[in-house]
Amino acid sequence: MPRALPFEPARDLLGISAAIWAEEKGLPFPSTLRLQKIERLARELTGAMASAEQHDPGTTPYERALSRPDGAAFRVADVVEVYATLEPVLKAASARVRGKTSKGTERERRWAMGKTRG
Repeated sequence: MPRALPFEPARDLLGISAAIWAEEKGLPFPSTLRLQKIERLARELTGAMASAEQHDPGTTPYERALSRPDGAAFRVADVVEVYATLEPVLKAASARVRGKTSKGTERERRWAMGKTRG
């Protein structure tokens, strides 16, 4: 039986990436390099999920899509700093829930996370 793409964990990682992006974007001097890494990670996850949804398990495109979240999961360490506290990330995420945005617009955040439609 072919392995299934872990959609729920991939969505979780995508949500965490969005919170990290919002926290970084809200800093007085956000790191362009870190924002790019977060965006690359998010695009890889969204691309894998979109590809897997379009193909049947066991097919070559589906199997290719399976490897993408694995690679992204290993590279999440490039985005998260070990010494960083989670508090600013959680504050950025909760601000979005309450409808307050950081310096980045909602459109910018959606683009960064690989989502082009509302």
